[in-house]
Amino acid sequence: MNALELRAVSAGYGPVESVTGIDLTVAPGEIFCLLGGSGSGKTTLLRCIAGFLAPIRGQVWLDGTDVTAEPPHRRDLTTLFQSYALFPHLSVAENIAFGLRRRNAAKDHVTARVAEMLALARLDGLGERRIAQLSGGQQQRVALARCLAPDPRLLLLDEPLSALDPELRAATRADLASILRARSISAVFVTHDRSEALAVADRIGLLHEGRLAQTGTPADLFERPASRFVAGFLGDVNLLDATVRESGAETWLELSHGAVVGGPSEHAPGSKVTLGLRPELLWRAGDTGTNTLTASVTGLAYAGATVEIALQLADGTALRMVQAASLARPEPGETIHVGWNPATALVLAA
Repeated sequence: MNALELRAVSAGYGPVESVTGIDLTVAPGEIFCLLGGSGSGKTTLLRCIAGFLAPIRGQVWLDGTDVTAEPPHRRDLTTLFQSYALFPHLSVAENIAFGLRRRNAAKDHVTARVAEMLALARLDGLGERRIAQLSGGQQQRVALARCLAPDPRLLLLDEPLSALDPELRAATRADLASILRARSISAVFVTHDRSEALAVADRIGLLHEGRLAQTGTPADLFERPASRFVAGFLGDVNLLDATVRESGAETWLELSHGAVVGGPSEHAPGSKVTLGLRPELLWRAGDTGTNTLTASVTGLAYAGATVEIALQLADGTALRMVQAASLARPEPGETIHVGWNPATALVLAA
């Protein structure tokens, strides 16, 4: 039985549909990430799951029960918002206990549960502090502990790390994933940050213009994207127009500027395709050959452990390559050969 199932859900505001025909499932204990840019429909879909917005069409199921018509308070789920919505006049322990007391839980149960959540969220000894006395990361963990205290069957997280600075955000997302997995909690995590999704999620649903562009594990989406959009959204990628050519049992790709590169393709001969090359998977080749391109260096950007090299092909097409800073660097204006492993190249429908 799935923790969550959306069946052909379409939703929006007024006559405009923000999301259309969404089918997805979340398994028990799975962290499912809804990833997408601004306006892709992430928040609309989350509001449908929570019960704050009724779908125009389709159904929402929780633990095998159709809850489409149920109000939020009867869905047995909790939401962790961007702002955390903590009560400044209450202590940490009182904040965590709030949902339990609203449900008239026994006093002994509340005390035991709060102690358990304080330990789980690494907040031992902070139960009597006020919210204003905590760091941003600690506040985030209090909000998470409060959401988990009633033991909901599904946790919804609406960009919960967006208010944190980059360093604290990276550390806190690791804490968040660890806590959710330690309790085998089913969760839907909404974010626009691809690195956050790749680091936290068991599976990702990438939304684009109100539809699911692709669903799968982080590795599925990064290594086997279904389209140019997915490839570009999940990581920096060089996209080159190409045509599939065939001779006997062999196929190769002819690029738009005339270069020919090897590699098998599932697309029919004559098909227009896109060759995707990740900058970090390119290297400086010793000479021309199969799967190499000749390019001129137009600039270098030092980034500590790595250097990003800006390149230009003969027809003016821009290309980027990332190499370790410890390697010898080419000079601007120099002509170099760039190579890659055919197994790491992406061949996508144009």
